[in-house]
Amino acid sequence: MSNKYGQALVAPITQTILPVMTKDGLVKGWYPIASHTFSGSETSYTIPDGTNGGAGISVPVTTVTKDKGMEGVQQYMAAVWPSGLAANYFPWASPSLVKPDAGYYRWYSLPVETWMLHFGYGTLLESLHTRMNISAVVPSNPSAPTVTTPLALTWNASVEYDTINGDCDFFDFNWIALFKTQTTSMDPLRIVVNSVPSGSPPPFGAQVIGIPQATAYGMVYDTIRIMKLGELAPGGPYAFTFTVYDSLGQTAAVTMNLTVN
Repeated sequence: MSNKYGQALVAPITQTILPVMTKDGLVKGWYPIASHTFSGSETSYTIPDGTNGGAGISVPVTTVTKDKGMEGVQQYMAAVWPSGLAANYFPWASPSLVKPDAGYYRWYSLPVETWMLHFGYGTLLESLHTRMNISAVVPSNPSAPTVTTPLALTWNASVEYDTINGDCDFFDFNWIALFKTQTTSMDPLRIVVNSVPSGSPPPFGAQVIGIPQATAYGMVYDTIRIMKLGELAPGGPYAFTFTVYDSLGQTAAVTMNLTVN
């Protein structure tokens, strides 16, 4: 069984996520988007992207039709690229890209005498199983800050050139733990990637990941993954910018300078 691409939609479809894949069916992740109703005639869509001055980037889109008899949503729109691209070419790379299993969890508990399985499909699988406009894991923007001058912080990091160009082309760090070492005036709730080093594709991407932790204000993801996406050279610094929000709507502007040794 395989997907069919470019067939007319039976009916318009409203989506809050845009799956990202190649034509051989390999799913690369998904983009969170504002609720949008697709007619099926669209060939491109503009996603928010911190590398283009806030203007967003255009990605190719087409319809995806499942084989008859398969469960879940039968037709949807996706950002689709050709199969067989070079191993080091990632045209779908974007700070907006969310990994396919974001939000997925599976664990057991033994409250009395019977094992109980707790699980969640994650945003992508849940959408494909039910409907494409369920709420995404990306929360809405908080209310206006209650302070007039946002906090400004700088993070400095370094990575070995041979390491980032080897088998493991990414590294992770706990942004909440790091943030709390610099200030106690805010209780961090979420972080947004504003920009990554420029390039086509950019040399690095940044993505908020981690096992979700439930709080009174929603789910919190405590890890940032820095991924090598394109060609890079020793030196730097390679600059990333983030905005941290807390439960009171206060913000902190963070610049991270990454040096490749």
